[in-house]
Amino acid sequence: MCETLERLVQTKSLSDIKVIDLCRASGVPRSTFYYYFCDIYSVPQWLWDQLMGYSLYMIGNDLSWDEGHRIMFQNLLRHKALFSKIYWENDCNSILEYG
Repeated sequence: MCETLERLVQTKSLSDIKVIDLCRASGVPRSTFYYYFCDIYSVPQWLWDQLMGYSLYMIGNDLSWDEGHRIMFQNLLRHKALFSKIYWENDCNSILEYG
């Protein structure tokens, strides 16, 4: 789902991508999408939480400050296409407002 969204944001802004577009492109039924996500903006937010859960949120537990930030930046680079496109979206669902 995230990989498909990453491809779709190369040609459209996140706000212009409909859930049905993402479902068709990824081969996932809409009912399954809505079981896990409430809207299109929930997908990058979920990915953000996953990436931070394995990096920044682990600082002080399993990772040092340096390790946590290094892993975070490596993860963001892996998903650069998605996050660089949605970073500039200026609405209440912006990743800046979320993260």
